[in-house]
Amino acid sequence: MSIFDDAREVGAQMEAAGQSLKGRINVYACTPSPLPSSTMKGGCGYWIVTIDRDAGVTPMFVQCGNCGGTATSRMYKVGGGLKPTHEWFRQKSAEELPKRYTLASVADHLRNGGLLLRPIGKDKWLKPTPETRAFIEREQAMLRSLQSGRPI
Repeated sequence: MSIFDDAREVGAQMEAAGQSLKGRINVYACTPSPLPSSTMKGGCGYWIVTIDRDAGVTPMFVQCGNCGGTATSRMYKVGGGLKPTHEWFRQKSAEELPKRYTLASVADHLRNGGLLLRPIGKDKWLKPTPETRAFIEREQAMLRSLQSGRPI
């Protein structure tokens, strides 16, 4: 059985168990870490909108396509009306792997039912807007508050 067969089997099991996020929209945003000691870099504010084309597992973090920092998932807690810029998909063969991936680098992710990310059209990360900047500021204040133990 190949890695791709294993991945399809895990995806089918997820769908059968009602654990599929297939068709759901998510956002990944490149935000600064709230922890001063963090080794995660980022914070440019660029973001993407993703759609899950297949049942499977998506990561919490992706590399920002603008600054190379860390973009964090919003855990599907996003508003409506967003048009996907990228899609999570289940590849059928090694030939379908996007160029930035190598089979060795994603083998475990695929075996565990992981999906891969590719752009829909041009690989474009969205620029920060006043709304996204305000969201990032609120999120960072909340995380700092949780870290310090003092409510906002």
